Amino acid sequence: MAPKYTQAALDSAVQEVLDGTPATVVAEASKIPVTTIRKWVTNAKNGTTRKRRGPKPLLPVEAEDAIQDWVIGR
Repeated sequence: MAPKYTQAALDSAVQEVLDGTPATVVAEASKIPVTTIRKWVTNAKNGTTRKRRGPKPLLPVEAEDAIQDWVIGR
């Protein structure tokens, strides 16, 4: 099931916690689970970045863009 919040909302919530607001207060205000906020705050403190899930793409980005342009007709 997809989350009921955007990545921008999560980034904002994480920044609020890093700025000193308690995670529970931010979670109640943003409707993002406190465990999710705490996990992303820990990742931010450790310098962990988001990674693409799943297997590596078979085509390079340039090839995907070329196919997309061809299909759309740009």
